[in-house]
Amino acid sequence: MKQRILSISCLAFAAAWLASPMAAFGQPPAVAPEAGTASPQIPAELSVEARTRYEAQMKTLRAQIDAAKWQEALATAEAMNKVRPRESQARFLKTIVLTELGRDDEAKRELLALVADYPELPEPRNNLAALYAKKGEYQLARRELELALAAVPDYGIAHANLADLYLQQAIEHYRRAAALAKDSKSSKALLTQVDTIQALLTSATQADKKADQ
Repeated sequence: MKQRILSISCLAFAAAWLASPMAAFGQPPAVAPEAGTASPQIPAELSVEARTRYEAQMKTLRAQIDAAKWQEALATAEAMNKVRPRESQARFLKTIVLTELGRDDEAKRELLALVADYPELPEPRNNLAALYAKKGEYQLARRELELALAAVPDYGIAHANLADLYLQQAIEHYRRAAALAKDSKSSKALLTQVDTIQALLTSATQADKKADQ
């Protein structure tokens, strides 16, 4: 599943399992499900008419997200959630819209409810990790990414995000070590490591942006 960068420090924000995403804590788009990731289906118990209407609403919601019409997308997602309060995909897409609107706390609450109802889905856990990392809550972010990979070991975006998270934590520890170093030579060597890691993160971010173009 491809992605973009969400202004956090690094992690990739999954814009779904819609049909074609968001990433390292940044904006949205459309993502295809990765191998091994199930794509939610239109609720089978709905009537033919209701299923047709639901599918049309889903297409509208995706189009609104692709066009960055966030308020319209939120209204559509909320209408769908009202009719089908447990349906996972519309709930997930709503969290992406909330994040784009800067309503991270609401998005987090929705994602927590989603992972409680569907612990086997890795995308909500990935995006929950992104929101935790955005606030510097790296231990919680790591836990969600590890749970995402426990559910779907081949979920590539979570592997990449976990690696970026470790790099971000390495930077923090190197900076602290440099501040505690007893001599300037040791401090300079440690800060050189910080520069090296930051270059890796910058390169990864640029690669993601280029791939999304």
